[in-house]
Amino acid sequence: MREAADALDISQPSVSKQLVAMERSLGGELFLRRRGERARLSPFGLSILADARRAISAQQRLSRDGGAANHRETVRQVFVRPFMLDQVKERLGRLHEAGLSPKIKFVVVDDAEDIAVRVAANRDSLAVLRSGSLFPARDVVQIVLREETASVYVSADLARQIERGLVRPRNLPVLIPPGSPAFHAWVASVLPSTGFDGRNVEYGPQFVELLKEEIVGGKGASVFMDWHMRELVEDGRLVALAPLDCPLRLLLLAHGNIAPPELSSFANLFREI
Repeated sequence: MREAADALDISQPSVSKQLVAMERSLGGELFLRRRGERARLSPFGLSILADARRAISAQQRLSRDGGAANHRETVRQVFVRPFMLDQVKERLGRLHEAGLSPKIKFVVVDDAEDIAVRVAANRDSLAVLRSGSLFPARDVVQIVLREETASVYVSADLARQIERGLVRPRNLPVLIPPGSPAFHAWVASVLPSTGFDGRNVEYGPQFVELLKEEIVGGKGASVFMDWHMRELVEDGRLVALAPLDCPLRLLLLAHGNIAPPELSSFANLFREI
């Protein structure tokens, strides 16, 4: 197990987890694992081995002949916005275990529209981003990976003041990260239904973690995804004051040159980010 982990450049527990998942999928124990003894193939594992070798040989032959699309060779870079990069970093090990090539380079781009333009101009690129709207960009395929609920959040102290009528929501500044006119326009358009004023949208810190601290400190309100704020809500530091009518989307943008099997593979990889 240790040698397999070294060969695959992943942790030994990851090898064990994938082995258990494989055994569940196949319906039998592939290896006999006894404490103090080396793992060895079970009778069932031996029966599977020949088929596994044939499958690997066929896949290698198809790859050499160009008969199968291989995203590890064609996609070279993935564009992300700064706050998405942090989430990618947290899950990079899992992404590599799921099949993401170590050769792929993540490129940070501030503006969502700029990302769409870059994907359209680069035949070997794609992007992962969250947005309240779609991008009518030429030569770009858009896949909605997930829709997420979002709300307007304020500090617990501001929520109490609003409840007592001491502060009116429409008078509060609504802070968002800078660098995306489309997101600014989307937030401004959905705020009126929440009691906040879309004309009070202002740019705050670039990084989401710093923006959260500003809101916790009572500097105003902001729009966050609900799952991302769960711990701060449970700790009593933030309050979800008003849900948004429109969900935020986790999008995969890809150049139209990328084959559908590759798109499907990448969609599965990034759906859990």
